[in-house]
Amino acid sequence: MRGTRNTNYPEAPMKRRTKPLKISSEAQVEAIASPMRLEVLHGVMACGSCTMKELAEHVGRLPESLYYHVNKLLQVGLIKEVDKRPTRRRPEAVYRAIAPALQVDPDERNPGFLKALAKLGAGILRRAERLNGAALERADTRRAGARRNQLLAQRSTRLSPQALARINARLDELIEEFDTAGDDGQDGEFFILTLGLAPASGSRP
Repeated sequence: MRGTRNTNYPEAPMKRRTKPLKISSEAQVEAIASPMRLEVLHGVMACGSCTMKELAEHVGRLPESLYYHVNKLLQVGLIKEVDKRPTRRRPEAVYRAIAPALQVDPDERNPGFLKALAKLGAGILRRAERLNGAALERADTRRAGARRNQLLAQRSTRLSPQALARINARLDELIEEFDTAGDDGQDGEFFILTLGLAPASGSRP
């Protein structure tokens, strides 16, 4: 999971050139299996640091709808409160993700963890479905060319171990490039990249 990955904030976003932090907690994976909480986490990661109001502006939702999800992410330790910002009424909490990018531990095989991971995968796909549908309704959607801003594709083929290794290396490079592409500033639109790779068990191309 990258913080798909996705603004007017007092601090610049955290640089993403370090390796993603591996998470192996079943509770953490279970928490972000909710598409809404995954959206909130991506929003905090994209902001670098933000108040509830700033986060709401970024994700396009009312602050009141985010409190439960922010508190859940705080409870499982995926975000933390790093400051208090004075306001006319009462200080506002400032939140930051525990790392600029997160990765589910690929070596964790606990059955409960794998069950939570399956739920996370389903949540990611539900969010991707919603974002894809919304993109197709936009008048400025471009599905081809260098300025393409919407893509949905699926391919199937047989891969030798050597070919699979090459594909995985290129996927890692793509993810790294996507993660670091936003480091140069706040210009541009927030994008989500969703990737999936799995054996086509029992199926024929």
